[in-house]
Amino acid sequence: MEETLTTPTGLAERWAELQREQPGIRIRNAARELGVSELQLLTLNDQAVRLEPEFQAILEQLEGLGHVMALTRNDHAVHERKGVYRNGSFDGGHVWLFVGADIDLRIFPGPWAHAYAVT
Repeated sequence: MEETLTTPTGLAERWAELQREQPGIRIRNAARELGVSELQLLTLNDQAVRLEPEFQAILEQLEGLGHVMALTRNDHAVHERKGVYRNGSFDGGHVWLFVGADIDLRIFPGPWAHAYAVT
């Protein structure tokens, strides 16, 4: 079984099977169950587009998107905020900021390596 998960076709088949078995399963949980990353599942189809990892340039464009949902998730919590990314500040060295009435966010981009747009 491990062999089939190492090929995109095998992983796509197992992901489709898991979705049939557990309709509505969250991609985070599916990735854990399949022993792969969320990114590996996202890139199985065209819902994820790889971007150049120019993180500051990407984040500087967020305010222009208008009203969006910001979602942060870990093993213990899900935090959602809806609003506009305002007042981006990228000159704080290892900490970048968005400070607004609805979205107030500190970003630590040091460990970031990849950028994708997900639809």
